[in-house]
Amino acid sequence: MGDLDLPPGLKLNIPILYFELIVNKEESQWEQIERISNEQPQGSGATLSFVPSGSIYKNTLQGTVTEVVKIDKDYLLKDKLPKIEWVISRETKVILDVRVQKATGIMEGDDSIELTAWYASKINMKDEPQSFWGLPGLILELIALEKPENSEDESKNGFRYNATSLEVLKSSKKIKIPTKGIVVNKKEIEEIQKTYSEKLMRMYGVDERVEKD
Repeated sequence: MGDLDLPPGLKLNIPILYFELIVNKEESQWEQIERISNEQPQGSGATLSFVPSGSIYKNTLQGTVTEVVKIDKDYLLKDKLPKIEWVISRETKVILDVRVQKATGIMEGDDSIELTAWYASKINMKDEPQSFWGLPGLILELIALEKPENSEDESKNGFRYNATSLEVLKSSKKIKIPTKGIVVNKKEIEEIQKTYSEKLMRMYGVDERVEKD
């Protein structure tokens, strides 16, 4: 993420987040885990946080994904699983005492996302963090880099997922299919996110400062 010219008193907060992925042969549920942070805010002023929230349900047999997107209210986004062209490498390493293999891929869309993944073929689940999928094993590490299609800037936005623990459940934990929320499509949710983001920026005077510079 590039540097942002934020007004005085406004801070950018990008915390480390924890998620739980429950997965079986066909379905998965991806949800954020609330953890208490020991970090204390320094000084005074408002904090602007860019934090993903909600939950994601995937059905790899049906090729569908349902996501709860929390903005000003809960929205329910239903879509097909994205198409990802994976290229598997011979390179390997060990994560959580499990041998994993490297794969790279491109997820096409409005903005192409470059993916670097390390997956465990011995864990035969074609599931991954968030809405990624398609490798012959569970992903334990994933780096995603995104460059906006119409941007002249060479910088890329990115994020990284690392598995911190693995557990085989003794009893089957029921995977929940999200049902509550205003049903929207991808184009609609992008417009809602854009409008809400612009509203926040105006509240903190970010766009006014940029115009003056």
